[in-house]
Amino acid sequence: MVERGNGGGAHRGFNTREKRGGQSVAATIRLQRKGTTHMAFFRIVVADSRCPRDGRFVEQLGYYDPLKDPATIVVDTAKAIAWLGKGAQPSETVRSLFARVGIMQTWSEMKKGKSLDELLHIEDDARKRIDAQAGMKKRKQEAEGGKKAEAATKAREAAEVAVAESAPPSTESEAPATGVEEAATEPKA
Repeated sequence: MVERGNGGGAHRGFNTREKRGGQSVAATIRLQRKGTTHMAFFRIVVADSRCPRDGRFVEQLGYYDPLKDPATIVVDTAKAIAWLGKGAQPSETVRSLFARVGIMQTWSEMKKGKSLDELLHIEDDARKRIDAQAGMKKRKQEAEGGKKAEAATKAREAAEVAVAESAPPSTESEAPATGVEEAATEPKA
């Protein structure tokens, strides 16, 4: 008897090519959207390919939070490799996320006969690379922000100089006359 997953992660006996009425059912590794409007994060789950995106799943492998800088990707590598070994197919987005954290490279090396323990350095290297890219991006943004501030200051100073040069020189003896003074100085007819 094959036990079906109920969303709680009961995957014992789940066959990725389970026979249902003569058809094969494939397990997919995909994202399940959670969170509120404009505040989404995603679970990385193994689910029956016929289930809806946010529906029932077999097992949760990790999560992905794109709103943080850098985006947070947490995956249980051993579980992911096990499901890939059982024939589960990752979606394009999950495949991309797995590649970023080194799981796809680890999987390809494992297919060549290496053990998971030998390949843990791949994931560590990928994490270091992600952190380094995030640091470079942050420094670049800070440098651009500094350049923009300098440019704004120079533009403001140039505008002040232009206004000062275009204004006619004024002295206290040539103070503008008000209507009262003009009336006093006009001769009466």
